[in-house]
Amino acid sequence: MDDVVKCVETYVEIAANVYVFHLENNEVFTLAFAEEHLFHLLGLHKLLDLEGFSGQKRKVQVIRRIKSGKLPHGQIAESKFYPSIQSRVAHFPFIGELLQLGACNLVIDFDRSKVRPYSNIDAKYILYRELDDGIIHLTLARDKQGELRAPILHI
Repeated sequence: MDDVVKCVETYVEIAANVYVFHLENNEVFTLAFAEEHLFHLLGLHKLLDLEGFSGQKRKVQVIRRIKSGKLPHGQIAESKFYPSIQSRVAHFPFIGELLQLGACNLVIDFDRSKVRPYSNIDAKYILYRELDDGIIHLTLARDKQGELRAPILHI
């Protein structure tokens, strides 16, 4: 899938649910998706050359423009930075599989200092699954209040 509009539709489906993970070590965490998370999940923050993609309120506004059809995939794909997110867009449908019981692997208490070369990923948990052409990751970190932060998708 190479269509941002389809990605938004997929996201609406997964965001309609709250996901509760019961781990073998008796730890439990809950994950819910907010509308503003999609902007980062798709990597839209990287499209700096598109009008309206910067600023504080941009996240929700851009997603709403995509949902309403006012911002079509073709216009987004015109960004010179689009190749940097094309893999995210193409693999986004697999995000639902990461949220299904037993369909993925889980890293708990990810320690980026042990990754070589250095990783920028800052996460409490990483859900991941191998695909034919790579690995899809969904990283989850805790904010200052102890709540899980916006998830981040890596391919």
